[in-house]
Amino acid sequence: MTNLVQMVILEDTSNDNASVIILNDDWLNKSESPIKCMPITLKLNEYVIYPNRTAFVPSLNKTFEEPFYKLIDDHMSICLPSKFKDPQEKERSMAWTVLFYISAICEGVSMVFLLIHLLVFAVVKDLQNSPGCNLASLCFSLFLSYLSMAIWHGGTLSENKITCTVLGLFIQFSHLATFLWMFVMGFDVFRSIRNATKNLRTSCNAFSIKRYLCNSSICWGISLVFTAASLITDNIKGMDETYQPRLSLLCWLQPKYPYWLFFGGPVFTLIFLNFMLFGITAYILFANRMKIGVDDSWTQQKTKFLLYLRLTLILGVPWIIEVLAFFLDDKVWLWYVTYILTSNHGIFIFVAFTCRPKTMKQFKSRLLRIHS
Repeated sequence: MTNLVQMVILEDTSNDNASVIILNDDWLNKSESPIKCMPITLKLNEYVIYPNRTAFVPSLNKTFEEPFYKLIDDHMSICLPSKFKDPQEKERSMAWTVLFYISAICEGVSMVFLLIHLLVFAVVKDLQNSPGCNLASLCFSLFLSYLSMAIWHGGTLSENKITCTVLGLFIQFSHLATFLWMFVMGFDVFRSIRNATKNLRTSCNAFSIKRYLCNSSICWGISLVFTAASLITDNIKGMDETYQPRLSLLCWLQPKYPYWLFFGGPVFTLIFLNFMLFGITAYILFANRMKIGVDDSWTQQKTKFLLYLRLTLILGVPWIIEVLAFFLDDKVWLWYVTYILTSNHGIFIFVAFTCRPKTMKQFKSRLLRIHS
């Protein structure tokens, strides 16, 4: 996202190859309140820089003065003024602006609820078991995801290509870690229910430092591998730039190949594996309910299964909707559904896992004991 000063460009109709630039005085020298827009990124062969530092874009037949374009390596980013957008495009632009503020507010609220969950986790000892630690780690990685997105929305780091690259890698790392922790939690539920049916015993939920370190190595390690792969690929000279992330341009992976290779592909693989795992777990649970016995043990396993199925739906379904929105780009309402769901993950987790009568009662009791 690039900050640009508004300008109006009027074509000189007497010359097909010429254009006249008129700067809007209302916006000159007002860099403290710039207009933000998603830039159009042009390759080296798609623009010409004249000796006087003006840039000409043949495909648009427009000329841009130096303050109104941004060069990053051999790429140029520009922003089309609203005058050249048709009414439909203006309406879409307004819809995206509204969506930006809605998602930013929801993400801020979600961050607060994630912090509340982590606080409750730190205070209530009953939550400090193996599943509770996994959920806390998921909340922490999700909090980092929202934090990185808030920084990205702010646009302050996009001016420097190094900080822009670091931010893009941080966004990728934190999001991948979130989905990997979700997979770990799903696998723990599967293993717990399998043991309850196969060995006729329930798995111990007590915290195991060895198991937690193993889970952490998987989640943070795999996220780091994909992040490092993005950085390495981005810096291979002579490689076809179609396959390079170009993180310094938008502080994020460029669409198509890099996005699906380093982020979209792994995320949707994890979502698919989670749904498949929960399908197998549901079959095991209900096919063997007579073997387990309809008692407190079976009820406990069923409750655990339904809770983590809910978590998978909360985290997985919005990304599936995002794929639909990606292929149906003209359906703005789909993006509204996607952004609202993904930016409210923290609230959903709080309601599903934290805001439970037993947990809140223990939390209040613990706080009263600390203050007394």
